Amino acid sequence: MIEEAEKKLRDKNKYDMIMRADLKTAIMNAAASPYLKKGDRFPYKIDNFLPKEYRAPKTEISEAEKSARWAAAGKEMMKVVEQHKKETMKRGRR
Repeated sequence: MIEEAEKKLRDKNKYDMIMRADLKTAIMNAAASPYLKKGDRFPYKIDNFLPKEYRAPKTEISEAEKSARWAAAGKEMMKVVEQHKKETMKRGRR
């Protein structure tokens, strides 16, 4: 019972910490936005305000994996395009 309560409290604290970091990020970026030039990115990211144990782990993706993902996404997009072509051709024949 106590372990469950401790786990629940830890989860709530983690959630609150992430929400606080998100709010700080939004406030800091809003404060900086009048001074940014058009096309500049916001200078603050949520990782700037999160403790190290809450940050998402960085993963390295190889070039082969990237190209495989792009190829799979291209195939899926072509399926959608072909489906769209079929639907528009049916409408055009009426």
